[in-house]
Amino acid sequence: MKAVRFTVDPRPIELGGGYIAKLFDADDIELAGGVFSLAEFADSEDPDTEAYSTAYNWASDELQYL
Repeated sequence: MKAVRFTVDPRPIELGGGYIAKLFDADDIELAGGVFSLAEFADSEDPDTEAYSTAYNWASDELQYL
């Protein structure tokens, strides 16, 4: 199946914050996903922005390969 859309949603702070990216097919079945926690970007000036942009870039890049 080919991925046709993606989402990037906030991850609960009690799970480490950050974002969850998911790829979906035309039937709205999840094909892939990734977690981008704030801890991964703790050394950044703005961990929230870094986590979001990394999740967004991952999802948009993966969209073309699935």
